[in-house]
Amino acid sequence: MYRIIFILLLFPIVAQSQSWTLEQCIQRAWDSNIQLHQAELNEQNVQLNEWTAMGAMLPSLNGQATHGYNWGQRIDPFTNSFASQRIQSNSFGISSSIDLFTGGQNWCNYQKVKDDVAAAHWTLENSRNQVALQTANAFLNVVLTSELEKIAASTMSSSQENLNRVQKQFSIGTVNESTLADIEAQSKSDAANWITAKNNYHLSVLALTQLLQLNPEESQNFIPSFPDLSLFAMDEVLPPKSLVLSTALGEQPSIKSAMFKVNSAEWAEKTARGALMPRVSASMSYGTGYSGAAKILTGSGSQMSFPIGTVGATNDWVFSLPQTVYSSSDYSLKPFNSQMRDNVNRSIFLSLTMPIFNGFQTQTQIKRAQINYKNAEWDLLSARQKLVTDVETAYANTEAARQTYQAQLSSKEANEKSYHMAVVRFENGLINATEMSIARNRWDIAKAQLIRSQLDFVFKRNILKFYMNQPIQLQP
Repeated sequence: MYRIIFILLLFPIVAQSQSWTLEQCIQRAWDSNIQLHQAELNEQNVQLNEWTAMGAMLPSLNGQATHGYNWGQRIDPFTNSFASQRIQSNSFGISSSIDLFTGGQNWCNYQKVKDDVAAAHWTLENSRNQVALQTANAFLNVVLTSELEKIAASTMSSSQENLNRVQKQFSIGTVNESTLADIEAQSKSDAANWITAKNNYHLSVLALTQLLQLNPEESQNFIPSFPDLSLFAMDEVLPPKSLVLSTALGEQPSIKSAMFKVNSAEWAEKTARGALMPRVSASMSYGTGYSGAAKILTGSGSQMSFPIGTVGATNDWVFSLPQTVYSSSDYSLKPFNSQMRDNVNRSIFLSLTMPIFNGFQTQTQIKRAQINYKNAEWDLLSARQKLVTDVETAYANTEAARQTYQAQLSSKEANEKSYHMAVVRFENGLINATEMSIARNRWDIAKAQLIRSQLDFVFKRNILKFYMNQPIQLQP
């Protein structure tokens, strides 16, 4: 009845709990890992460089407009006459320029940036794989500690039942007090071992929830979902090592990232060499403007004659023929639209730049690009060697794990048989309680080692599948 009441009280809490599979844990780790988010931002940042490199091969186009006033003596740029009063001026225009030939630098840089984008992508994928491996390792540790806790609980229960039986036998005088003390001590020891195993399980769950960055509510309701270990095929034939190696060298993100970095360094060297070539560029402009000093004649003027001399005999003035004289009132400001049409100016230029000497900068950059290219090649070779070593080690560990499992399975079966026989002999008085406890301990250790070796084989087999570009999963 108490158990039923406890279960009913616990049911609302359990109902709110979430069961987490390994696949769900890996997905959550990807979503919450800070380094992965930073790697994603780095990939986006590199992708922006691709737009910049592409734009460098396209013509530029800019517009400009000005509005201002001028005081003091100056030459008006639109009338080519001196102006001393305040003058309003406006100018409008567009200009464009394009590199016709840059020694291939723009094209090589664009190809380099494309390889940088690919390298950043595969670096991100490699980081995702490392997070998945770390999460799988933590999850399998939870599975292992859970199984060891079950074994410890079963051992404690069996030890308690054995103690109850010996206490009854002691009460009727069939066993002595020394035997009862030994069995009671073993029972207390098994209870302590169970508490230790339970704490280890909780600590492994805590480590996993911290890795997943779960909030307090999610951590409280976290329940890992374990597959039935008995359903795993422990006699699965491993793929040939040569196949694992060839697949890993061709598909692993770490290798692809290093390869694209080599390509990027090669294009960087070509870009540096392009600085030795001449540069040809073209530019054009189209503009117009307005000036407050621009005037047009709108009045008719006045007819006036001017004295040009005198008659010698009479001293009478001699006047010129009538001329038309214009005053400031005969002029008006030239309309804005007319000035915009009349002041149009156009230009187009071709320019050639020939590098002759620039303080050894070009040669230095070429040498530096060559060194970076060699370093990238060494990084690729190092990545290949490390991957080959990792795959060969993983393959050997997987084979060893399967052999260890087979040995532990035989050990567990033999110790189980030995323990059951020890129980019979103890009940018949042929051995003492200490000898029976030793047989029982050997069986418990064998069960724990079998579980450990089984999980070790399952994990290492998943590592091989990971190197063959298959997702990490815990499925029978």
